[in-house]
Amino acid sequence: MVLGITTGRDRQCRDSQGGIEEVYIFPYVKYPRSAIEINGSVLISFPETTIYEFYVVGNPTAVQTQNEDAGGKSYAQSLSLNFPKIENGKELEKLLKKDVRIIIRDRNGKYILLGAYVGLECVSLAQNTGGSKQDFNGFTAVFEGREEKGFLFIENLEDAGFVIMPEFFLMYQNSEIFTLQNNDYLITQNG
Repeated sequence: MVLGITTGRDRQCRDSQGGIEEVYIFPYVKYPRSAIEINGSVLISFPETTIYEFYVVGNPTAVQTQNEDAGGKSYAQSLSLNFPKIENGKELEKLLKKDVRIIIRDRNGKYILLGAYVGLECVSLAQNTGGSKQDFNGFTAVFEGREEKGFLFIENLEDAGFVIMPEFFLMYQNSEIFTLQNNDYLITQNG
């Protein structure tokens, strides 16, 4: 780990793997800066938020670039995700109309929050049928944002304030989720 310009950096072990294992997308809600508690680059507490896991294919990559201009330092964050199978794209098209935050878990088990304070914008949504049987068929969504602080790492999603929504659950007509006495969700046979 680089501690500063006055220290060196030893040769690192080759036990780090590239790539992303899990992706959670949830709507951006503007919170006061004091509601998002951090310690350095570690997210300690976030207002209670329901997050949704998305199945993606290929090799998504999150990229962060530090920039400096007349306004000071900032971090450009970008992420490209492939969602398999072209179907009714109405749900994914909603991404073009609202800002989001995204949490990823990389192949080293680290959770990273993108768009923590300003959010990410879906700048493009492409549909691809592919040319041959082995080609990708689905949607590609590209998200970009500019933050004052870099990636925020999360040690434990639940402790930080995130509630993972199961893929299949029962919901009342008034959009409340059916929960059991122990606050678990009643998951359907499909889930």
